[in-house]
Amino acid sequence: MWVALSKKSVVTLNIYLAGEQGRKIQKMVARGQGQTIQMGRQLHLVAVTAAVLQTSLQPGQIYAYDLEFLAQGTQKSVSLRTEALLEQGSLSYFSHHLPTFVLPPVSLDDLKIVHGSCRKPHGGGPDILPLLDDLLIRDAHLVERRPHQLFLTGDQIYGDDVADPFLWIAIRLGPVLLGWEEMLPVDRFENGTFDYYSPKLWPPGERTEIARQKCGLTAMLHNSPETAKSHLFSFAEYCIAYLLAWSPVLWPEPEAILDANSLHGGRSASKRWSQDAADMQTFVHGVAQVRRALANVPTYMICDDHDISDDWYLNHNWCNRVLSQPLGRCVVQNGLLAYALFQAWGNTPEQFVQNQPGASLLKNVEQWSLSRGTDQKAWRQIGRYVGMPLTDEQTGQPRTQTEEEVLILERDPEALSWFYTIRSDCHEVLVLDTRTWRGYPKDTEKIAPPMLLCPSAFRQQIEAPLRHTDALNQRGAKIRETLIVLPTNLVSLSIIDAVQQYDFQRGKVFDNDVGDAWNFHEGAFTQLLSYLSTYRDRVILLSGDIHYGSTIRLDHWTHDNAQAAPHSSVIVQLTSSAMKNAELATYLVHTRLKSLFPESAKARVGWRIPPVENSEAKPDWQYQVRWIPRQKAQATDLPPTHRWSQRSRSLSLLQVVKGTVSWLWRNRWFQEGSEVVGHNNFGVVTWAKTETRESATIVHDIYWYPPWDMTRPVKSQYRASLAQATVPPISPVLYSKY
Repeated sequence: MWVALSKKSVVTLNIYLAGEQGRKIQKMVARGQGQTIQMGRQLHLVAVTAAVLQTSLQPGQIYAYDLEFLAQGTQKSVSLRTEALLEQGSLSYFSHHLPTFVLPPVSLDDLKIVHGSCRKPHGGGPDILPLLDDLLIRDAHLVERRPHQLFLTGDQIYGDDVADPFLWIAIRLGPVLLGWEEMLPVDRFENGTFDYYSPKLWPPGERTEIARQKCGLTAMLHNSPETAKSHLFSFAEYCIAYLLAWSPVLWPEPEAILDANSLHGGRSASKRWSQDAADMQTFVHGVAQVRRALANVPTYMICDDHDISDDWYLNHNWCNRVLSQPLGRCVVQNGLLAYALFQAWGNTPEQFVQNQPGASLLKNVEQWSLSRGTDQKAWRQIGRYVGMPLTDEQTGQPRTQTEEEVLILERDPEALSWFYTIRSDCHEVLVLDTRTWRGYPKDTEKIAPPMLLCPSAFRQQIEAPLRHTDALNQRGAKIRETLIVLPTNLVSLSIIDAVQQYDFQRGKVFDNDVGDAWNFHEGAFTQLLSYLSTYRDRVILLSGDIHYGSTIRLDHWTHDNAQAAPHSSVIVQLTSSAMKNAELATYLVHTRLKSLFPESAKARVGWRIPPVENSEAKPDWQYQVRWIPRQKAQATDLPPTHRWSQRSRSLSLLQVVKGTVSWLWRNRWFQEGSEVVGHNNFGVVTWAKTETRESATIVHDIYWYPPWDMTRPVKSQYRASLAQATVPPISPVLYSKY
């Protein structure tokens, strides 16, 4: 259990069996204790692991837990059931006031997984994540209906696209939480020393040029200076972004945020501030519910671009430019350190136990903080453990090493890993890191698209865990399903592919994440398909990033000329995005307008060695992609909500059209598109009950708020068969090789 506290404390975790459908606390079954790590004067973190006392925890049971806090200098501990803490908001759905959880079931038919990505405080539309709390209010006592796992598949915070009032809050809170102010290195002198500046010198709305010139960041290069105008720079700012995303404690009153508007001149700036403040309030209204939901569902997270900056490690050119500048390197390290403490520590606590790299990281962080950010030796050690690329002393640029046909960033062998694997009695989940394990082409220009996974990453992140699961199954385990959390979509809308290809051809590689997609590096794309089909006959991909929800089925066949029948694999991609960052483009493709340009089925074949002309040799592989249609929105039995007082931006953006056009936009018939959900959403994944694995169907329910009634959530369902498909005829026109 991961917690953030304002005081240095010893934290004790007690886990209990909760009988009578979770209502009655029974015997203690596990216990653990941990000491907080001091990040600052009023910021202390700890992830406590409990050890079972007698028998292991079992599926089919509801467990409750309590946290006891013994603050330094006090004699009496407080717990989650202490009245003073309950006044801040109960984390429970029961009268005993303790949060609860359930383990994944033995049967795949009973497994329920929630996933989603991209939650920006001032993003368009209402925050959808509080709806998970509504689901738990309804189902907390039903072990067979509760979610077993929650996967946040990227962009838990936005380090780059930050609202001015959000940065205003962070700048005010930073010195309060840390008790000191981090001085950021900007210029390096010939003697190796730096010129340091306070983050306060770059107030909200005035960071674009610093981000571009002194950091080397590129999000704002092409006519979008507002993108990085309030970019996060300091360690405190990144920490506060997480604390504000998951807890209501530090949020100031709305009036204080609006009053701060007077500090910024200009009518347009004032208008923008007011709009962002209003959009943030729709976020703030649900944060307490988000905190309770996260306390009651085992939650796993993944690092992605916006956790640092939208263009993070985009290509080799970016790495050389940003990592060779003192401030650029500092910003990347601050973002990575915050990710390690706020996400990775909870994902992989085994990396943070004694004698592991994470424990060394925590020791150096505490030492760096106690020195008020002046201990440069500790700061360099932090860089080692969070995986900052090593620097060439002569050029000042990041060092690379050759790995087969690509270059990879060289880092310390003790650096923490951001990828990991979760296993239960019935399924495995591989969480990939496609951001820090990239392979950059060495024989082309430095802006060429990279492999999102270098060759060794394929072996470590995919091949090794799949082989380990196979070994477990041979020893009696029954892990039936493989899920992979993929930060970047394997397949996306054709219009997105077309725009990115157009931008790339014009050299605008820093627009729309151009090059940051699997299909931009065909070798890596086909290698991923090859790895998956070699080790599994079916795989479920969970992805986000793209700001819409969808379901896609990809059938893959590997041919062997010595065998009559090809090896067949089914890959289903389940996408859920954004939780709070909908935009006009996704609203439009959500509607029936998209039906005028439907996604067509795509097929492709390939050979490792190109065949000679008129050869009848079978291809080495072929695949076919089909978009699963979205069923009409279904009403849910959840109560109506009025948690946001402001009108959703999804409607205010379209106020330029009046009268009948406005009515048409909210009309349900018009909103019932056939492919994607373009409003803020999260997905719930279940498996339809079946007698055989071969005839299974995966069910993907996307929850969202419809324009025709923004108070009542609906769900759109996708159903994808997991049965093997017949091999289609081979088209010699659609040819590729790897």
